[in-house]
Amino acid sequence: MRNWLYGLLDGWVNLSLKRPWLLFLAGTVLFFGGLTFALRLELRTDLAELLPTDAPSVVDMERLKQTVMSYSTLSVVIESPDLPASQRFAEDLVAKLRKFQPDRVRYIDYNINEIKEFYKKNQLLYADVNDIETFREKLKVRIQEETESAVVESLDDTPRPKTDLGIDQFREEYERKSKAQERYPGGYYVTKDHTLLVIFLRPPSEASSLGDFKSLVADVRAEIDALKPATYHPQMTAAFTGDAMTSIEEHEALAADVQVITIVSVILILGVIIVFYRSVRAVMLIGMPLLLGLSLAFAVTQQAIGYLNTATAFLSSIVAGNGINFMLMLAARFYEEIRAAGPGGFDSALKKAVRGTAAGTIVASLAAAIAYGSLSVAGFRGFRQFGLIGGVGMLLCWITAFTFGPPLLVIAHRLRPFGTDAGLSRHRWGNRVGDRLVHLVTVRRQWVLFAALVLSAASIYAIIPYSFDPFEYDFRKMRNEFGIEQGSARLSNRIEEVFEKGSGTFPIVARSVDDVRAAKEAILSRPGSRVVLKDVRTIFDLLPKDQDRKVAALTEIRGMIDRKLDFLGEQDREDVEKNRPADDLRALGIADLPEEMTRAFKAKDGTLGRIMYAYRAPDESLLDGRYLLKLEKFLRAVPGHGDVFTAVGQPMIFADMVRMVVHDGVVISVVAVIGVLALLVFAFRKPGHVGTVLASVGFGTLWMLGYAALFDVKLNFLNFVVIPITLGIGVDYGANLFTRYRQEGPGGAVEAFRSTGAAVVLASATTIFGYGTLLYSSNLGLQSFGNLAVFGEFTCLGAAELVMIAMIVRRDEMKR
Repeated sequence: MRNWLYGLLDGWVNLSLKRPWLLFLAGTVLFFGGLTFALRLELRTDLAELLPTDAPSVVDMERLKQTVMSYSTLSVVIESPDLPASQRFAEDLVAKLRKFQPDRVRYIDYNINEIKEFYKKNQLLYADVNDIETFREKLKVRIQEETESAVVESLDDTPRPKTDLGIDQFREEYERKSKAQERYPGGYYVTKDHTLLVIFLRPPSEASSLGDFKSLVADVRAEIDALKPATYHPQMTAAFTGDAMTSIEEHEALAADVQVITIVSVILILGVIIVFYRSVRAVMLIGMPLLLGLSLAFAVTQQAIGYLNTATAFLSSIVAGNGINFMLMLAARFYEEIRAAGPGGFDSALKKAVRGTAAGTIVASLAAAIAYGSLSVAGFRGFRQFGLIGGVGMLLCWITAFTFGPPLLVIAHRLRPFGTDAGLSRHRWGNRVGDRLVHLVTVRRQWVLFAALVLSAASIYAIIPYSFDPFEYDFRKMRNEFGIEQGSARLSNRIEEVFEKGSGTFPIVARSVDDVRAAKEAILSRPGSRVVLKDVRTIFDLLPKDQDRKVAALTEIRGMIDRKLDFLGEQDREDVEKNRPADDLRALGIADLPEEMTRAFKAKDGTLGRIMYAYRAPDESLLDGRYLLKLEKFLRAVPGHGDVFTAVGQPMIFADMVRMVVHDGVVISVVAVIGVLALLVFAFRKPGHVGTVLASVGFGTLWMLGYAALFDVKLNFLNFVVIPITLGIGVDYGANLFTRYRQEGPGGAVEAFRSTGAAVVLASATTIFGYGTLLYSSNLGLQSFGNLAVFGEFTCLGAAELVMIAMIVRRDEMKR
């Protein structure tokens, strides 16, 4: 196998020596061809993109889009200390927004005066039925008392007391519903302190893409700017919130982060290469094969997937940080060989460099591909796509390093021959640090191994309790930091107080209107319903209850009032007549409700009532994963769910995400460990060799997990992939060092440490910069990714460079 590989590599080096410019041209064509496809990748930030398309919540969400008129909201938030000024601005703005076509804005909610008038007109029907019947009985008794008083002369000197009709109390009770709307001055949606007024725009469900949202926000902003809010009040501002604005903010923040972080990571990676080699030419030689590998990897991504999502958006910097390692190892070995052979020995130096690094780097490449590939067994689409892109990227970066790297070195040598200087000399400070580390891993090796055991024991001690609750359930910690502190999320929290039940709702779609009452009853009657839900509201809940009893009682009251009531006192008579039920009093139906009240319950096919809305339990959040799991489990266990009715929306998507990440996390970890172990057995065969490299992998990964446990860095759908990636990195560094040790033979650990070890440090530095830039992302989830990954780099580097070398030195000494 090895001879076959070496023969193939020697043949390619010979071709590179004969036709370097032809191979360079072919690589250039491939680069621009791959770049053409890679630039077509779009960025999707909808969390539904992370789930498989057949996930229940995703399927139900697609069904919802086909059912409801609108399921998204763009809220215009007007802030001003002058409420009348805010109301005038709202009226002027809405007048302009009403000109938008229905295919852009389905309807606008900003004033409930029509609803208030409806409640006022029908306030008697919304009174409590017991209050109405009690008033009726009191009126009967009072009429009887007055009748008897008029025909029977009282023998008492003082008149007998009459029954108090309690009209004021009765009026207060039945006016409660209409007065409840008085918390909205002038009918506008305002907060209790009257400083914030909200206009809700509802885009149609067929116009709910990110592009549609951006276009709508831009046009609404143009109308706002044209009105000049400051002319209404100097302190007036108008901003946006709602799920439409949140989608825009998350996408724009992620897109900006991708651009900035990619540029910064490339600059830092290239900068550390320049510092290490003190040669701009080294940057070109190492960077160009990497760029070819990246362009081809993302071209494959564009053809296989077509887009990047929240989990894969930053893979360019991550793959660059890892994928550059192969060319770094090849270049470092070449510089070592050419320094020893001199300019005249270029051909042999190149062949030795390729042979000397191929085995170790191909093991590292396969380990990384296996580590990334382990993610492909997950049901979670975000993991699968991450694994595909990362795995393909690692393999292509190795291939481009060993196919495009040799002809590049040939061309560079022919343009300006490599000498003993030109960036090949070692740094003095590097030598001093290297000497001290050599002393540490040789003379002080027992202390190194003892420290490794102590760190491992401490890590295990911290991991045991951490393992019972390692996952992040707070979705707020995976959102955009700007949105939480200053953007739409901040405003969204403020407008929570506008509504009595709060805004934590999600839809439930019934099979038909006839199933709605039974579905609500099935949900709320199930044990534990009040633990997860505050209420379920249907269109029928907008109608008065017990209407037949109320209409009968009110009709009887009207008949009694229409009789001659001269025997009542003037004030009592006026009070009774003011409360006389209308002549057209009748039971209300759905068709009698104002359109503003029913539009949220209206389906695309025109049917009213199929859609219900569930309200989260008090003190619970739809961004709390634990609550969502509890809610999902409860709803999907209700008889009829999925058949008679279906709960849909973002809460169910979040719940599926949490459940799949928790489940897939265990599967991915097991597959990654088995895959890496199988590779090491295949590559190194001897138990002692396998165990040595495996120790490097194990210590590095264990210490990283110990760090996560100690500082409570929770795992989420973004940073979980660090675990398999760290396994691959551990193999990368350990395999390259151990392969060089085997080439040097017994006693060659120090030489492997001084030569290949320096290249491993450089490779680790580039990877750290690739990960470290994520710490400056505005996305809190990606920050946690960078945090965990950077520490994993340090632990893997320390385990390979110090612990594994110390183990080899000790073993060689025991053999001697």
